[in-house]
Amino acid sequence: MNDIDIQFKIKDFVLTFLESINCQITLENEIYFVTIEEPYSTLLEFKSLKFTFDASKLDSNFCELIAPGSKFLFKLLNYNIKIGPVVLGEIKNRQTSITEKIDQKLGIRFYFFILVEGIKHYSLIKEIDVDLASYKLMKLINCEITPRIEYRVLDYVKDDIDYSYLQAIDNLRKILKQKIDEIFAQILESKNEEINYIAHSFQQQIDDLERHDTGTKNKFEEAKDKTINIKNRSQDSDYNQYADLEEKMNISRNDTIDKIQALRIEEQKMFDIIDRKYRTSIDYALIGSQIFHYNAHDNRITVLN
Repeated sequence: MNDIDIQFKIKDFVLTFLESINCQITLENEIYFVTIEEPYSTLLEFKSLKFTFDASKLDSNFCELIAPGSKFLFKLLNYNIKIGPVVLGEIKNRQTSITEKIDQKLGIRFYFFILVEGIKHYSLIKEIDVDLASYKLMKLINCEITPRIEYRVLDYVKDDIDYSYLQAIDNLRKILKQKIDEIFAQILESKNEEINYIAHSFQQQIDDLERHDTGTKNKFEEAKDKTINIKNRSQDSDYNQYADLEEKMNISRNDTIDKIQALRIEEQKMFDIIDRKYRTSIDYALIGSQIFHYNAHDNRITVLN
């Protein structure tokens, strides 16, 4: 599904939902002005909204673009997940005439909005069809379903819907596994590159401090050896120089340790920032369901084993 198809489905979903809850909708030059009445204004946290589905209208109109990632679309998706919308319908233009009731069966189409959100974004609307009697996946070719909006769940197929949903979401994850794995592999590769760069940079600073500390220590050891070789300890000036150097060496050593500890703390802070930066979530949002009648003998429809 390309971006145009996704945007078309988003537009259809948003407008259908707003009409179903009796919103006041005005359209002017591809800009929608919407007034949302209670209780939906409270539930959706919007009383009025100005939006468009056309990105070219944004600059001069100060309105929200309804597209994957938009705040209002996110609200609608989450609300629909809670209420579980069901659309009733049937497949148009059946190729086989139905004369017996037993030939009629029920299928359900689940509409999922998949959103990977983080340093990389990926979104997709995916349809999964399931036979309500057998809970088996279905393959529909060139089949158009005529909908009738009813925001309710049919009681007599409630359990069937639940079992079919489990089949659909499991299949959805299998279908998208390779794509999702590729996205997360790219994210992990970028994250590791940034971590390695930060780790190398901090390690260089620590190595420089340790080299400086080693040089100071070597100078002290040389001075210490000279002092030990002084046969006449009455030469206080030489011994005092040694004591002063030892004190400076200890101060320098402690200062180096403090600096290294500070660098390690700063390094960990950078790692934490990188971890938050590359934190990624994936959501399989159910945005709607469509129960439909179909002819068991329709050769455009296959129930998969």
